[in-house]
Amino acid sequence: MTKKTILIKANTMILPRFFGENYISGVGRATNELVYALLQEDTEFNIALYASGINSFWIKDLDVLCPKHKFLLPQKIGIQLTKIEPFYVHNFIKKDLIHIPHNYDVVSRKDKMVATIHDTCLYDLSKERNDKNMMSLWERTAQQSVGIVTCSENTKNDIIDRFGVSENKIEVIPWGISHNLFHKTRHSKNIEVIKKLGITMPYFLSVSCTKERKNIRNLLAAFRIFSQINKEVQIVLLWDNPQKNILEENKALISQKRIIFLNYVSDAELTVLYNEALATLFPSRYEGFGFPILESFACGTPVMTCRNSSLSEIGQDFAIYTKEDDIQEMANIMLEMSKGTYKTEQLTNAYIQYAQTFTWQNTAKAYISFYKKYL
Repeated sequence: MTKKTILIKANTMILPRFFGENYISGVGRATNELVYALLQEDTEFNIALYASGINSFWIKDLDVLCPKHKFLLPQKIGIQLTKIEPFYVHNFIKKDLIHIPHNYDVVSRKDKMVATIHDTCLYDLSKERNDKNMMSLWERTAQQSVGIVTCSENTKNDIIDRFGVSENKIEVIPWGISHNLFHKTRHSKNIEVIKKLGITMPYFLSVSCTKERKNIRNLLAAFRIFSQINKEVQIVLLWDNPQKNILEENKALISQKRIIFLNYVSDAELTVLYNEALATLFPSRYEGFGFPILESFACGTPVMTCRNSSLSEIGQDFAIYTKEDDIQEMANIMLEMSKGTYKTEQLTNAYIQYAQTFTWQNTAKAYISFYKKYL
C-alpha cells in the first residue's frame, strides 16, 4: 500500500541569507528538531518539505533525507497579492496533509491542514496595532486547520480565547530539548571558553533579551541594586543590539565590565555559559513555552523566572519565581543565588533529571499520533 505524505512548510528551518539576518529563529530551531526527530521514527507515512520565497532556493541544504520542494516567488507575491502559491501547492505537490509549523500561513481550502501555534504574542501585537491583515492570517489558520498543536496548556487557553476554536481541536505537545547539546560539562574544559568571552567573575546569565516582553530593563535595575551589595558578580546578556537608553542607564556597570553584552555565541559556547553561570535569569512577561528554563536545567543551573503564561508550567517547583515588576525581590533572589543556595549537588541533579523528561523523541512520537488522526 502506498504511504500517505505529510507536507511540512520549511521556511523557518532555512538560514536566512538576506536583510542582515544570519540566525534561525526559535520557531525555526524547534521545527528543525521536530523534523529531524520525525525522520528517525519508523512511521506509516512519508515526510516532505516545501518552502517559498528566495530563501527556498537553499532548502536543498537542509540535512534531512526527504523530498524537498521550492516555490521561488516571495510570499508577498505568491500569497498576499495573488494566491499562486496555494494554487501551486494544491495542484503540483503530492501530499495528503499539510503542516504549517510556524503559527500562520495561507493554504488552499481544498487542502487538509494542521498547524503548530507556538504562542499568540504576534497576534496580540497585531491587534494592538489594528493590523487587520495580519490578524486575518492568524484567524484563518486557526479556523481552517483541522487540528492544532501547541506546546503548553497556557497557550492552548490563549488560542481558544483569541480564535474561538474548540478545545477538542487543540493538542498540547511539549517541545523537547537537545540533550546532546545541553548537558553537564566539565568545569576544567569550560574555563578557556569563559575567558575568551571576557567573563572574569562569577556571573548570572540572561539568554533572551531582544524583545520588550523579556523584561530586561527591570532585570538590570535589579542587578544595579544587587551590585551595591555584591561587587564580585557579573551579568552576561546575549543581546546583539541593546537600546541606547539601556546602555545609558547602565553605563557605569558596563564601563566596569560588570554588565557584559555578547553579540553571538555558538551552541557549544552557550552550553558552557549555562554550565558555569550562578543562575539563568529569565523574568519574561510572556512565553509560549520557555526553552531557556529547560536548557539551563539540563546543564544543572538554577533559573529565576516569573509565574505568568507558560513559565510556571515549564519551571514547575524547580524554578525560583519573582514578580515581573518587583525589582527589589529580583535583587534579593540574585543575592541568594550568588551564595550558591540553589546550586547544590542535590538540586543540580534534580534540575537535570527533570529536564531529561523533555526529549525530541517524545515530541516526535506525540506528533505522529496527532498526524494519524487526520490522515
